[in-house]
Amino acid sequence: MQITNTRVYDAEEAIVASGFPMLTDFSSSDFDYHCGALRAFYNDSPTVKHHADRAEKLANTPSNAGHCSFLKLIVVNANFTAPIKWWSQSMRYSHFYLGSSQSCMHRAKNMNMLDAVKGADPRIIEAITAIQRDYNANKTDFNTFIRSIPVGLELTCRCSTNYLQLRTMYAQRCAIKHRLDDWQDFGKWVEALPFSKEFI
Repeated sequence: MQITNTRVYDAEEAIVASGFPMLTDFSSSDFDYHCGALRAFYNDSPTVKHHADRAEKLANTPSNAGHCSFLKLIVVNANFTAPIKWWSQSMRYSHFYLGSSQSCMHRAKNMNMLDAVKGADPRIIEAITAIQRDYNANKTDFNTFIRSIPVGLELTCRCSTNYLQLRTMYAQRCAIKHRLDDWQDFGKWVEALPFSKEFI
């Protein structure tokens, strides 16, 4: 698995907003000030440290308590290149959105199966390469060709998710050392995200 072009949005805003349940009044200018201070001085400023401390405390409550809901506001977008098998498992998560992706149908006709299908038995690669060659030469049954492609075929998709969903995925797939090694790659990516240690 390869994960590239990661973007994390609104972490500081979400951290400050984690204090909204206890607010008796709201000031937009105060909100902007504290978000800016977190961006500039996260590790050094005692004037905004209380926001970070509160958010970390809330993030470490059980998910079903509802206190960590601010994590939904920290949005993450990235390009994932992963095998079909991993994609089928990732789709069970309702807030891991698959956006624009490579098409298996468009890619399969001309790709080098040896490069595109990772970890498959060489006999499978040999068989699908022969099926691909027959399809391209004779335009044989497309459905037979496309359904014969191994689940190791890698496709790239730009996805969008949030820290609360990543927390669940990490606990269910990475922390327990899932046997599919792509989940371990996913876990290392999660661990490298900003505030991952504190929030995920």
